[in-house]
Amino acid sequence: MTGQREVDAAARQHGWISNGGDRAVDTHRECVYRLPGTPAYASVAYSQTGVVLWAGGRDTSRAPRHFDGIGKVDRLVAFLAGN
Repeated sequence: MTGQREVDAAARQHGWISNGGDRAVDTHRECVYRLPGTPAYASVAYSQTGVVLWAGGRDTSRAPRHFDGIGKVDRLVAFLAGN
C-alpha cells in the first residue's frame, strides 16, 4: 500500500474530508485534509507514485504539526487518528 493510500484510508476512517490531490502539478500532487468543525488540517504533497514527499498542518488546538523524515506516513496516520 502506498503512503497516499494509507493516509486516505486513515482520513476516511476517522472522519476527515479532503480536497485536491486529483490533479498532477509538475511532478507531485497536493491534498488538504480537514477535520470538520475544528481548525485541524493536514496538507500533504505526494509524488506521482503515491509516496509522501512532505506534510504539515495544525492540530485541533492550532499547534503546528510537521511530518518529515523516516516514518512520516506512520506519524501522519496517527495524527489523523487523533493520537
